[in-house]
Parts: sequence; C-alpha cells; structure tokens
Amino acid sequence: MGDMVHGLGVGAADSEKPAHFCAETLGRDVASGASPAFATLDPDGATPRLSFHHVPEPKSVKNRLHLDLISPTFKAESQRLIALGASRIRDVAQALPAGRRSPTPKATSATSSRDETRNTTKR
Repeated sequence: MGDMVHGLGVGAADSEKPAHFCAETLGRDVASGASPAFATLDPDGATPRLSFHHVPEPKSVKNRLHLDLISPTFKAESQRLIALGASRIRDVAQALPAGRRSPTPKATSATSSRDETRNTTKR
C-alpha cells in the first residue's frame, strides 16, 4: 500500500486571508488559533488538511498550485466565488478520467485573485 496525502501546505504572506477564502469556498471553518503566521481549515475527515504557512520572502513568480473544484451548479458557484473576491480567467471544458463519475457538467473555472494564494479559485 502506498502513502496517502494527509494535507497540503501553502506558503503565503498572510496565512489568514487565503485560509478564510478557502474556508468560504469549500464550506468549511478555519480552525481556532489562526494567525497571520499559520492557519488551517478544520479537518472534515473526508479531504486532506489544507494549511497556510507564513513565508517571509515576497512572491517572485506566479503561483504553481491551484485547486480543481467541481460543482453541480457551475454558473452559480462561479458567481459566488467572484463575489468572494475571485476573478474569472477562463472556463475549461475537461472530461474526467475513465470510470470516474462527475456530479457536474465537465467544466471547471480557472480564476485569479488579488492576494498571494493562486488556486483554481483564488482571492
């Protein structure tokens, strides 16, 4: 048996901002004790832990991490994320791997944000 992903750590100038954005996006809560130095989403038991760690270096290149999100209400969800501070970059039509069922139309939205975290939906 191989290893399993326990969590994902993301470097950010202010850990609380992207943590709160991702919590709103994913319908989760930020764990108590969040600070600009470290913030994590409360684990839900079904998905890997998502944590944000302060890094002192300024961002020098584009972020190379994004989260692919699936929604059964693609248009409405895209609008909700934009209202949270995301910016639409493009819509991407993409089929899922063979044998994998999607609860949504086969599309994702790539967005950009105004802060350090660059996820599929970013702020």
